[in-house]
Amino acid sequence: MSTDRRRDATHDGPNPRLKLRPSDLFHRDLVEIVEREARRYELCLVTDPDDPLFDDAYTLLSEGFDRDELETAEALRGFLRDDPYEPLDSGTYLLYFLIVARDPQGRACGVRDGVVLVHPQLAPDLCVVYLARLYVPPWARGTALSYWLRSAPVEVAASWLHGLHERGALALPRPDDRRGHYGMRLDLVAEMSWFTPLEPMSWQRLLWYGRGGFDALSPRDFPYLQPDFRDPEEVAATGQEPLPYMLVVRRVDREQQATMPLDEATAVMRLLYDDFESFCAPEVLATSLQRVLDRLADPEVAAGGVVELLPLPTGPEELDRLIPLFEVTVYDRYYRGSSPFVDEELASEQAREALAHPEWLRERLDAIAAAITPEVHGPLRIGALGPRTLG
Repeated sequence: MSTDRRRDATHDGPNPRLKLRPSDLFHRDLVEIVEREARRYELCLVTDPDDPLFDDAYTLLSEGFDRDELETAEALRGFLRDDPYEPLDSGTYLLYFLIVARDPQGRACGVRDGVVLVHPQLAPDLCVVYLARLYVPPWARGTALSYWLRSAPVEVAASWLHGLHERGALALPRPDDRRGHYGMRLDLVAEMSWFTPLEPMSWQRLLWYGRGGFDALSPRDFPYLQPDFRDPEEVAATGQEPLPYMLVVRRVDREQQATMPLDEATAVMRLLYDDFESFCAPEVLATSLQRVLDRLADPEVAAGGVVELLPLPTGPEELDRLIPLFEVTVYDRYYRGSSPFVDEELASEQAREALAHPEWLRERLDAIAAAITPEVHGPLRIGALGPRTLG
């Protein structure tokens, strides 16, 4: 070996610093690292509204979310009292879940809540898990806890599905295949704001969900609007103000597929709105629901039979994936006139500058890439599992 090559290999100096790459580890090593981290915590499912853990959970939720983003404690207690084995009038079965994480000292250090939905007649092999809220206080961050709270609802859903099967309410495709979620298609779904480069939390959250195997439903095919959840009297006084959100989805064990079948996308939309129906006026709900259903029925989308899934970035080298998720262009192309909120945002100085100067977004993406400091252990990249497919 030449002197020059030896210097390159050792990076000079008596103690060269090694760059650690997770791709060099055997996959079992990664699993053991994550499992060891998980043993630091206890994840508990709150099923009794009078359980003291409920108060711990609600305290954390109140710390992490504003009052307009969180129902009252009594409302959440009511959700826990509802019988998840009795269908709604629509035929949908619904389970509200509340998960609390505790550290070795017994302190509540994280919370996740959401809803599991299944409709045996509409889509008998599809289960949708709506991820409502996740919060880990600052003192408990920097660990794998958030990742476990993001995936724990899979276990909640599987156990509940088995309970429905045992009661004769649902016929599981493979009732003995616990590891394969009994043959059910399992979709984890969350609402997120569109990418705004001037808000660091915007792109940080998308990176985090991207690393977890989530994709965004294309706004061209699926122009989702969150219905106006305000008090009906307030809505009547001001008019509807739905919010344009993206839906991100992790299709468990199908993360590499680049499209979602049209019937699955339609069922996801209907199941979510069966949940919203419990606290949203029917006429307000219908406005937002019909917007998506009409688009899915449009010949331009229906002819293809699928909805495009847009991959989220997992690291700085994939930030161009944020371009089709940029709030201003998404609002301009797919949401004009749909909500007073959209019209107000498109009239802002940022929107006018971004639409007038194509380089505006590129410059800010470059700044974000420069600001990202890779973690010592590096991100775990879903993309490493293989190429995305159209199936």
